[in-house]
Amino acid sequence: MAEIVAQPANAAKVSPYTLSSSDNPGAMISSVMLTGNNYNTWATEMMNALQAKRKTGFVNGSIPKPAADDPNYENWMAVNSMIVGWIRTSIDKDVKSTVTFIANAQQLWLELKARFSVGNKVRIHQIIANLASCRQDGQTVIEYYGRLCSLWEEYEIYKPVTVCTCGLCNCGATSAPAKEREEEKIHQFVLGLDDSRYGGLCATLINLDPLPSLSEIYSRVIREEQRLSSVHLREQKQDAVGFVARSDISSGNKSDSIMGKTRVSCSHCGRTGHEKRECWQVIGFPDWWMERSEKNNSGRGSGGRGRGGRSSGFNAAGRGRGQMVTAHATSSNASVFPEFTKDHLRVLAQMIEDKSNSGASGNEGSDKLSGKVKLGDVILDTGASHHMTGTLSLLINTVPIQPSPVGFADGSKTFALRMGVLPLSNQVKLTNVLFVPSLNCTLISVSKILKQTKCLATFTDTICFLQDRFSKTLIGSGTERDGVYYLTDVATTKIHMASVVPDQALWHQRLGHPSFSMLSALPFIPSSSVSSQSCDVCFRAKQTREVFPDSLNKTQDIFSLIHCDVWGPYRVPSSCGAVYFLTIVDDFSRAVWTFLLLEKSEVRSVLTNFLKYTEKQFGKAVKTVRSDNGTEFMCLSSYFRENGIIHQTSCVGTPQQNGRVERKHRHILNVARALLFQASLPVKFWGEAILTAAYLINRTPSSIHSGRRTPYEILHDCKPAYDQLRVFGSACYVHRVTRDKDKFGQRSRLCVFVGYPFGKKGWKVFDIERNEFLVSRDVIFQETVFPYANTSSSSPVSIAPPMSFGDDDWLVPPSDVRGSTLDIASVPANLGTNEAPALVPVPTATDVEVSTHVNNAPVSDSLPAPDTSVGSTGASSSVVVPTPASPTPTVPRVPPKQRKSGRQTQPPARLQDYVLYNSEYTPSSSSLALPDFISESSTSVQGNSLFPISDYVSDDHFSPGHRVFLAAITANVEPKHFKEAVKLKIWNDAMTKEVDALEINKTWDLVDLPVDKVAIGSQWVYKTKYNADGTVERYKARLVAQGNNQVEGEDYTETFAPVVKMTTVRTILRLVAANQWEIYQMDVNNAFLHGDLEEEVYMKLPPGFRHTHPDKVCRLRKSLYGLKQAPRCWFKKLSDSLLRFGFEQSYEDYSLFSYSHKNIELRVLIYVDDLLICGNDGYMLQKFKEYLGRCFSMKDLGKLKYFLGIEVSRGPEGIFLSQRKYALDIVADSGNLGSRPALTPLEQNHDLANNDGPLLQEPKPYRRLVGRLLYLLHTRPELSYSVHVLSQFMQAPREAHMEAALRIVRFLKGSLGQGILLKADEDLTLEVYCDSDYNTCPLTRRSLSAYVVLLGGSPISWKTKKQDTVSHSSAEAEYRAMSVALKEIKWLRKLFKDLGIDQATPARLFCDNKAAIYIAANPVFHERTKHIESDCHAVRDAVRDKIITTHHVPTTEQLADILTKALGRTQFHHLMSKLGVQNLHTPT
Repeated sequence: MAEIVAQPANAAKVSPYTLSSSDNPGAMISSVMLTGNNYNTWATEMMNALQAKRKTGFVNGSIPKPAADDPNYENWMAVNSMIVGWIRTSIDKDVKSTVTFIANAQQLWLELKARFSVGNKVRIHQIIANLASCRQDGQTVIEYYGRLCSLWEEYEIYKPVTVCTCGLCNCGATSAPAKEREEEKIHQFVLGLDDSRYGGLCATLINLDPLPSLSEIYSRVIREEQRLSSVHLREQKQDAVGFVARSDISSGNKSDSIMGKTRVSCSHCGRTGHEKRECWQVIGFPDWWMERSEKNNSGRGSGGRGRGGRSSGFNAAGRGRGQMVTAHATSSNASVFPEFTKDHLRVLAQMIEDKSNSGASGNEGSDKLSGKVKLGDVILDTGASHHMTGTLSLLINTVPIQPSPVGFADGSKTFALRMGVLPLSNQVKLTNVLFVPSLNCTLISVSKILKQTKCLATFTDTICFLQDRFSKTLIGSGTERDGVYYLTDVATTKIHMASVVPDQALWHQRLGHPSFSMLSALPFIPSSSVSSQSCDVCFRAKQTREVFPDSLNKTQDIFSLIHCDVWGPYRVPSSCGAVYFLTIVDDFSRAVWTFLLLEKSEVRSVLTNFLKYTEKQFGKAVKTVRSDNGTEFMCLSSYFRENGIIHQTSCVGTPQQNGRVERKHRHILNVARALLFQASLPVKFWGEAILTAAYLINRTPSSIHSGRRTPYEILHDCKPAYDQLRVFGSACYVHRVTRDKDKFGQRSRLCVFVGYPFGKKGWKVFDIERNEFLVSRDVIFQETVFPYANTSSSSPVSIAPPMSFGDDDWLVPPSDVRGSTLDIASVPANLGTNEAPALVPVPTATDVEVSTHVNNAPVSDSLPAPDTSVGSTGASSSVVVPTPASPTPTVPRVPPKQRKSGRQTQPPARLQDYVLYNSEYTPSSSSLALPDFISESSTSVQGNSLFPISDYVSDDHFSPGHRVFLAAITANVEPKHFKEAVKLKIWNDAMTKEVDALEINKTWDLVDLPVDKVAIGSQWVYKTKYNADGTVERYKARLVAQGNNQVEGEDYTETFAPVVKMTTVRTILRLVAANQWEIYQMDVNNAFLHGDLEEEVYMKLPPGFRHTHPDKVCRLRKSLYGLKQAPRCWFKKLSDSLLRFGFEQSYEDYSLFSYSHKNIELRVLIYVDDLLICGNDGYMLQKFKEYLGRCFSMKDLGKLKYFLGIEVSRGPEGIFLSQRKYALDIVADSGNLGSRPALTPLEQNHDLANNDGPLLQEPKPYRRLVGRLLYLLHTRPELSYSVHVLSQFMQAPREAHMEAALRIVRFLKGSLGQGILLKADEDLTLEVYCDSDYNTCPLTRRSLSAYVVLLGGSPISWKTKKQDTVSHSSAEAEYRAMSVALKEIKWLRKLFKDLGIDQATPARLFCDNKAAIYIAANPVFHERTKHIESDCHAVRDAVRDKIITTHHVPTTEQLADILTKALGRTQFHHLMSKLGVQNLHTPT
């Protein structure tokens, strides 16, 4: 009858397709991650987890994939995907990157098994070997057993025990393999135990028959371990035996002992009662004797007795400081030490034992009573890694430790059971001394004692001695005996040392005037030589009110807590423009870091970088940050939470809670003031003084560390070096490295020492002559001379006038000049309030830099007539006419006091960005006086500007010679119309000279105008040509025909413009800077007169010239400026001349000519009639210029300074290009000289395209302004997007568009001198950043593409352009941007080949869209790329041909992002600095 099993009625079979609500593909169902070498462990855990979820059938294949029409198909796919997710989640990220994605769980499982399963015989052999060599070696039993279990488990995976799977066997034969495996484990476990401790137990266990189970044997071994531990604890309780030994010695016949001692006399001291070997003067006095002597004979000087006595605490052969208690124990003199009864001794022994067990506080007294200081043999061992002793009674503060194996030279081993402190003397105590019971002496590790006592060890053939590392004080000595050194007494070795007392006052100045008590803590200044002196600088810099006591230091490690605070703003910006500084103080070490800040918003980046700095350099992560509630710190709250950092803030109105950094601010300012006062430095050096103060504070001993250790020593675990310290502000001479290599030139220059640069081995100094900072190691100091002392101005006395050296135009490197477009310190604090602004002082003659060469000619002959229009009302801003400064201070005319109403007035809201009545004229006593009507009209206007232009542009960073040049081109005003020029003699002469040249060259014939012809007009263009030194080369008047009236096909057939691309110009200048070439500029007097005119062209008489027959016109025989066909005629003659010389014309830029012959390289750039010539051979350059002079009438303008409105300055770090004069003219012409500067060129999130405001009634000013801004893009890449947006509305501009254009002008005011720096680095690698803004145009939905090209880190090419077609996705838009950038890369590579620039490596193309990068690398994405034009796919070919390599860059670091959208202020300035945009004209 079949058996029936009852089941519950509600029992339901769980389907393998069941998924709970908590299941998700990213869940971790196994605690083991697959790392590549742990597959078996991982597979076991994973299979167990899948079994728990009833999903193993999907992995082993028992649940196959159903057909697509099966109802369980969707369920199977869902569970399969879930298992695939679980498996991939449990794979380590490094391994996962190598595993391809497989959608089938079974195939993925088999793939992982095939790759990572290493169950081979080699691994089995390794496990068996590890089991055979596994030993306890002093470990606890549980640790040793755990190691074996891990090996057994792995062995079980590779070689499982054979068992019956059918379940039908009843004989028990299958249990035999399991029993054999059990016995193997027992033997391996027992044989690996320490034989010294468990040898007897192991023998007993092995002989048992039958053999117990592994669990029973493990239990017995554990019980034996516990028993042995309790036995060791009882053995370590030692009784005090010192007095018992003495009592035994004294237990003889008392009367005989006393009488015998009375008759004995000492041959050493002459007293009776003891012999010489027992004399306390020889062996040392006991402590109680010293105390009694001090009380009874305080005036007899007995406290010095006992030094150098023989001590039984050390080896008897040596001499030392004499252990008093041991000396006392060797004597049995009843007259001094009375006898005790047995009861007394028992009570004393109990007291000593209780005292020794009471803790560390009583150890010293009990040691003296029990005689623990009798050390026995103490051997100095250079081979020992730890201190160790075999006598437990020698140690104090002992603690039990795990039995640690100790090996000897003969190969034997023993164990250390406890650890404690070994007092060698009252001053020297050795820590971490091991107690080894089997050791019969005390071993002192030489390496350990050197580290613990910071001493020096010297070994000779007979003795050795230990000395303090700095004071050379003798710590201990030893003698050689039987081949080893035994530690003896200090007095056996005499050390004689000669020391030189350093200059205390000099070091007081070098260290920034610390307290004299701190000087005594320095190792090289003996405390006896330091005396409290009165220092006038200290009183003036540091005197304060009564201080509050500091709180205790509660942190236990460095960077557990840091304190942060911002100081500022200060009224005077530092030399780098900073007005704030951030202070960070480590609570444990009291180390301080200071960072100069231009504005508070920089705190975020500085503080986050500091947190990374502590992790990388010190391996310590900051745990807590304490600060006030400032916005600059509160904005970091989310960052702190993400990184697990606690942010502690002080309560409102409670600055005492952040008092530690506040007090540190006072400390820093005290030292900084002392540094400035001692050298009489101007206050502009406060930034350098702050940085130097922090540097010195970190190297000055701190009272919080017992006056002995510096913050630097605690932070770096080594003492700081003081050799590099010098007196701040003292004079020094720096070796000059000149470019011209003049053999008779000066070899050094006088500087002022101003600090210690971070990360450089040198000193930071300030060059007085050239007004620049530099870092050098070739410095000679005069620390008692202060160049700025005894002067009332900011410049030192007895200094020669500034001179220009070589070709350097800069005085301050670009890295020391901040690139901010607006100096925040220049904005008044009351800006935006209703209060009347404070008057700004009118600049005096010393505030304005004006060229002196204008004094060489009369005003009527050399200066144009100034503009007489000065705005006085409405919203227009007035323009101050530049006037020469007087060499003496001027006194302004004080107008009579007028009656004024007391009612407060407020300006209109629409004029809040402007300052009214902002022009004022200051009469000058100079001979260059302005006409009277100018003075009258100017002085009638009252008021001052809150935003003077002098706050935003300066030439202080340039050499004096370059300042003269800048002043010349700035002060010069060129006439714009014939009516203005005709009033000045210099321009009349220039026009006459031009017409004479035209007539001499037979440019025209005077004829009657034919009936069917129309004469075109002409006009005069005026230009001033300058030499390299700023002097006027000539005033050039150019007659230009109005060729815009010519008709194509009748008056001309084709046009040609011989102008070089600006990208080529920037590339050439980058090459010149890298190769240190010279570059010159040449100008053709009448370029177009060299071309014959074949067409019939008639022109009206030039303005200002008449003929007796008014109907006469000029029939042109020669080409003239302005004609459509004129440039081709001139360019053909010029190119023919260059080709005859040996030049080759570039096919990539027809205006570029190259000459290469026998390592001689020349390059020529042509822009109509302006030529740039550069090369590596000066002699060949001169010959070539002479050749051009013979071919054409040309002028050599010298080294390149001013080209097409671009100012070129050259320094040791490269070539700087800016359009300062051009930008200043734009600001002045638009009436914005007095407006408030804007921080960004365009408002973020603007909507100019959709603006439907009123149209401009007169669009010409808008078009002219945008056209001028377009030319400004040659050196201002940050304006590309803004100007691109405005140029779209040229046809019908609106008022909002004009306001946006004026915002750009106001941005220009704050960054007039901004430009690009072409570095002098020899690295000429090509890097390109491309970006797009998807669907940026709301009208056409077309995206915006942009790229910027960097050659060796310097920008040479950039562009912003709207794409031709609409992109379907952002990836497509980015891909099209990459295609546009690739075209520029290909053209540049060809240009580089013509210029001789080697490009062996592919160009690096950076994009912030990974999808676009994948499209470029993988041609499989057909869905995204099938509608893209085929020419865009050239990017794939370029990647394949190694022309470019694509790289991903974060959006925040995408340089081209500044060219595609309007960014916020922080990101805009960040990208602008990365782009290589600098502002060398930032005021200091």
